[in-house]
Amino acid sequence: MLLTPDATQVEEFSLPNDTEPKTIFFLGSIDTILLAHISDETLVDDKINIHTRCAKLAQAGIKGWKNFVVEFNEKKHIVEMIVPDVGLRKVLSAEAMELIKPYTIALGNEIFKINYLPPDKLKNLNTPSM
Repeated sequence: MLLTPDATQVEEFSLPNDTEPKTIFFLGSIDTILLAHISDETLVDDKINIHTRCAKLAQAGIKGWKNFVVEFNEKKHIVEMIVPDVGLRKVLSAEAMELIKPYTIALGNEIFKINYLPPDKLKNLNTPSM
């Protein structure tokens, strides 16, 4: 069976060290073209710039939040951006990125996890040769 990530998939995530009431971030899928662009753009001299990669993953993958210091407002916190070589995408605004700045690495890493298929599912992506 061929598997593809669900483009509408959104997962709830809270930082492990958060206190009650925990902030819940809504993390979503990133389309494969944008994901490849982020991977290529953050690879310099065969080394990954992890801070930049996590920031770009967070910007593209966070779809909202609740119980945060600022209430999520889609009109204020989501903008359309033209990504070179990719096209128009909806991403977090600069203001929203500033709000989540202390949590960017943790959120980017979690978005990375939900956007890449685990090895046990990768075997299902192999197509039979003809």
